[in-house]
Amino acid sequence: MEKFGRIDIIVNNAGANLSKGGSFSSLSDEDWDSDFQLNLMSAVRVNKALLPIMIEQKNGVIINISTYAARQPIWEMTMTYSAAKAALNAYTKALANEVGPKGIRVNAVSPGVVKTPMMMEFIKNIAGSSNISVDEAFKSVLSRVGEVPLGRMAEPEEIANLVAFLASPKAAYITGANYLVDGGISPVV
Repeated sequence: MEKFGRIDIIVNNAGANLSKGGSFSSLSDEDWDSDFQLNLMSAVRVNKALLPIMIEQKNGVIINISTYAARQPIWEMTMTYSAAKAALNAYTKALANEVGPKGIRVNAVSPGVVKTPMMMEFIKNIAGSSNISVDEAFKSVLSRVGEVPLGRMAEPEEIANLVAFLASPKAAYITGANYLVDGGISPVV
């Protein structure tokens, strides 16, 4: 606000699978709380702080970065993370309905497997703990979620391109949507 005098775009891109994974009985309240704090409540808090400015301006765009795992959770790896991001998706839709009449658009982008440093570390950890190659670990992760028709992870820029479009005036009539960017992995229409 000090530098530009307004807030036009919020991209809530905090996210990580913080829990150790495992079944419902092995996950502690702390596992659940930490994933919900990072993957849902961080967006809620940022929006709560900045939305009043957008409402006063009668204009703004919020994009929440979710995940394909919210639609296709892997119980032994992503139960808490998937649940928190599914809650983010519901929050996105509800917020879009609330603030749309005030000139603010709210959407979500749900990437599949993206070649980020965090994802590469996740795959390397699986490889190390399973005594397999990184390529085998990647294939193992994909076998749990299904085959990616494009046969590779997304590059971060491929997700950023959609975010840039949704933030632009070209997407002026889009709100309350959740876009899957998953290389075709989703088994549903």
